[in-house]
Amino acid sequence: MTTVNELVAQLRVEQMRLAERVITEDIPPFSSSIVTGVDVSYTGNVAVGCAVVMDLESRETIQTEQRTVECTTPYIPGYFFLREGPVLVELLRDLDETGPVLVDGNGILHPRRLGLASQLGVHLDLQTIGVAKKLLLGEMQPRQGNAARILDDYNCIGMALWLSKRKKPVYVSIGHRIGLDTAVTVVEQASIDGYPEPLRRAHSISKETTQNLS
Repeated sequence: MTTVNELVAQLRVEQMRLAERVITEDIPPFSSSIVTGVDVSYTGNVAVGCAVVMDLESRETIQTEQRTVECTTPYIPGYFFLREGPVLVELLRDLDETGPVLVDGNGILHPRRLGLASQLGVHLDLQTIGVAKKLLLGEMQPRQGNAARILDDYNCIGMALWLSKRKKPVYVSIGHRIGLDTAVTVVEQASIDGYPEPLRRAHSISKETTQNLS
């Protein structure tokens, strides 16, 4: 039987291998108003994933998908894909169109440059953006306007972004097939009242479903 330490060692090697495949430029260029937000909520050992596809111009929801799965995988810091990846992969494969996918988690703002958003993007070859609520690592530079660069080993790995009148920033990072400037622009355009609306809607729906299951 594989021990937790052995599993972590295997996952670390896999992350380092996949991190080399992350693309940090816009492929394709962001020219549509379609953006998707994905989130997962839990009740006991049940995970409820939700994807919300939204038109940024009309602010209308175009498509909503949910998946409820049994989740017995433990949470291991730094290896979030192990827990949330299966349900998110299943969700995103069933969408007609996604545009850039906003993920509640980090992209390359990660010790091995492969957080949930990046690993999901590489796995599905999708354009993804990490949007986290807490700073995982790095040193935040002085704020300029509504943003501040996050450096790690002198490399810019993300951006702290103050949306609307929020006192705390969100932390935006490249997931896959997108540049940081474009990722920041997409998050800004998708935000209403200080938070990306596709993510807010996905979280609200998944949370409500878990409450109904309790």
